[in-house]
Amino acid sequence: MGLRIALPYLVLASLWILVSDWFVARAPSVEEMKALQTAKGMLFVVASTLLVYYLGARQERRARADLAEVTRTREQLRRAQALGHLGSWEVDLATGRLSWSDQVFEIFGITRESFAGTEEAFFEFIHPDDRETLLRARAAWLDEGGDFDLVHRIVRPTGEVRWVRERARVVHDSDGTPRFTTGTVQDVTERELNLRELERLGLRLRALNERLLEIQENERRHIGLELHDTLGSSLTTLRLRLQMAAREETSAAQREEHLDVAMRVAEEAIHATRNLSRDLLPPQLESLGLVRALCAHLERQAEQADLEVERDVPDALPGRDPVTETACFRIIQEAMTNVVRHAGASRVRLVAGVDDGCVRLCLSDDGQGFSMETYLARDPEARHIGLAGMEERARMIGARLDVDSMPGAGTTVCLELPDAEGG
Repeated sequence: MGLRIALPYLVLASLWILVSDWFVARAPSVEEMKALQTAKGMLFVVASTLLVYYLGARQERRARADLAEVTRTREQLRRAQALGHLGSWEVDLATGRLSWSDQVFEIFGITRESFAGTEEAFFEFIHPDDRETLLRARAAWLDEGGDFDLVHRIVRPTGEVRWVRERARVVHDSDGTPRFTTGTVQDVTERELNLRELERLGLRLRALNERLLEIQENERRHIGLELHDTLGSSLTTLRLRLQMAAREETSAAQREEHLDVAMRVAEEAIHATRNLSRDLLPPQLESLGLVRALCAHLERQAEQADLEVERDVPDALPGRDPVTETACFRIIQEAMTNVVRHAGASRVRLVAGVDDGCVRLCLSDDGQGFSMETYLARDPEARHIGLAGMEERARMIGARLDVDSMPGAGTTVCLELPDAEGG
């Protein structure tokens, strides 16, 4: 029954024997002495029984309390592991037996009964592309010692791929012999997916920045060529015509002809300057507003590309901040540029309106279209930079961009801005 019961029992029994023997020795007759001996024996048995019962009951209460504490601690550990998506495991190096906590089974998506409890069974769940890496890392860890820390993928029986982080250490006997390995496995799928999404977005941002620099250089080159080929040529012609008209020997008829040509050249230069200005800045967004500015741009582009323009737009839309309106203009402008360059369309249609506080702008064409499935299946870095730029502008202003297209059925680009107050 343990020292806690035996020691008090021994002390009390010794005291009882000493006291009872003292009384028995003072009995006046042999018959009374026998009677006292019998009574002493019976009382000793009863007292011993009661003492053992009491001490045993107290020990049982303590054992139950300890068991309840252990159960409570285990339950707390189980809940903590569940909240942290963390499980624990242990491998007996002598037998090769692998033990998992309940949370590990949840992470791997299997039941305790379906697991063989061996390392071979564990490796069946490792992603084929990570299996060799894990084997090499584990072998190096066991040879070199220290702590083990590795992130890899597992494949659940359903085919779902999860990312886990495993950390482990070796536990040795008192003589330094490795006894077992113990460690934890944590489901870090969300973190790993977020990290990879950040990496993807970083690559995409870098591609967009490179494209932005390329566009800036192309714009500078375009401006330089326009200034040289158009304005430069026009100004040279204008100067020559004015010089010829200013000569004394020039007749009145010739002077009038030179001045007429100079006027036409000046008008062409003014028109070219206005076109160049419109290409650089949204045309009079502040004075015209977004709707009229878009209509003016579409009309000018359609006239140059021989396109028919249809419009279903209100006189104005709820005002937004200049950055948002400029981004909206640039997105529809890029969509119109794609129509002119790639669609082979004969007609474009601009639709604008407000629905439940959300501003909606849509540009559609009747051109050749393209396969959205093929486009979405491409690597993000390999997608058309024009569409990528439109998507990025939409994200920057908190808008939603939808592109709908099918081969032979044209393309529709819709931009939806949330309610300015409700977000």
